[in-house]
Amino acid sequence: EAVVASHVDDAVKRVDGVDAVLTFDARGVSRHPNHVATHAGVVAWMKTIRDVGGGARATRGRKPKAPAAWALVSVNVLRKFALAADAFASFFLEPHVLV
Repeated sequence: EAVVASHVDDAVKRVDGVDAVLTFDARGVSRHPNHVATHAGVVAWMKTIRDVGGGARATRGRKPKAPAAWALVSVNVLRKFALAADAFASFFLEPHVLV
């Protein structure tokens, strides 16, 4: 988690005006260890920047708004490969969740 959080913080520092971070959900789409670790790292990073007042984005004592973090929703294998139907189902059936 800490390694991924550090990489995310470094990336946000390099790019001006980051207002969102996109990651996998806790299941990591296909439960791939790297995807699961990416989610955990982004969650850890978000907690860190909220606790310390902005992390990479803090400037001159001001607490800037932390970027939003969005997670892709893992779906079952049938939905994963049924693109057109999945786009429709995702829009109407999946909750739109902010991490």
